[in-house]
Amino acid sequence: MLRIREARKAAQLSQQEVSDRLGVTQPTFSGWESGKSPIDSNNLTKLSELLSASPNFLLGMDSEINEPILVPPELKGAYIAFNNGDKEPITQEEVDMLTQALLKARRQRSELGIKQ
Repeated sequence: MLRIREARKAAQLSQQEVSDRLGVTQPTFSGWESGKSPIDSNNLTKLSELLSASPNFLLGMDSEINEPILVPPELKGAYIAFNNGDKEPITQEEVDMLTQALLKARRQRSELGIKQ
């Protein structure tokens, strides 16, 4: 279960205030908060910084709201590495799709009680 609403209320912000700060419409944010629309990784990062909550907390995967947000260096300038040593950059859209797939898989594992 998403915890975006919980973090927003803890930050004492309205949906409109959060929407304005993120540069999205209120209905878009409402969709993220209700879980009816997926949130891309860029907006998830911005939202987590704004609400001082980790992305994992916002997605319902952690119980600690103030877990530090760290972006590992390997996630900056993402690329695909091949066995022969070649590297190919991937687009932000591909990063967003991979992030959503990973989060979905982790959420399903968590719901099934499977430990990492």
